[in-house]
Amino acid sequence: MADYALGSTLHTLTAFSLPEGRNPAGSDRWIFVAFDGAYGQIKQRPITVTDPKSGETIYDYGMDETVSSAAGDDRLLDALSDGEVDRNIVRRQIFTEPSDRTRLADRINDPDQTLVANTSCATCHSFNDLTFDFHNLSYLQEMEMTVSKRVHNDVRADLDWLGRN
Repeated sequence: MADYALGSTLHTLTAFSLPEGRNPAGSDRWIFVAFDGAYGQIKQRPITVTDPKSGETIYDYGMDETVSSAAGDDRLLDALSDGEVDRNIVRRQIFTEPSDRTRLADRINDPDQTLVANTSCATCHSFNDLTFDFHNLSYLQEMEMTVSKRVHNDVRADLDWLGRN
């Protein structure tokens, strides 16, 4: 068995990074991107959030979602201020301010309540003990590996499904 997945089998790839300078605590900006894989190639795609009830797009971030540890993407915040998006739907699904961590934690960290497509990248990555650590399953500098509650719950749900099927 190979030590990595073959490029020809790649369906979706997501990533996040820091802006130039690689200083997360100093810049407090995290940039999420998404790609589709086809025939061993990747092509960047827009990041969207879909309403779990209607299937309609709640918000389209364009080619990246850029956030800080304290707030959602400025473009979404502006769209909320201007009334361009439904505030009630966004508040059920997407992290926009620090108080959302407590309010949304149980819902977002439960794969039976929230699918990846039904929230933003940063929302799913906003529930670590250190608020500036957006890692769900990896390392931040020389610290211990972060394994988020969402990752634990996703793995548990997958193992339960495998056990039943």
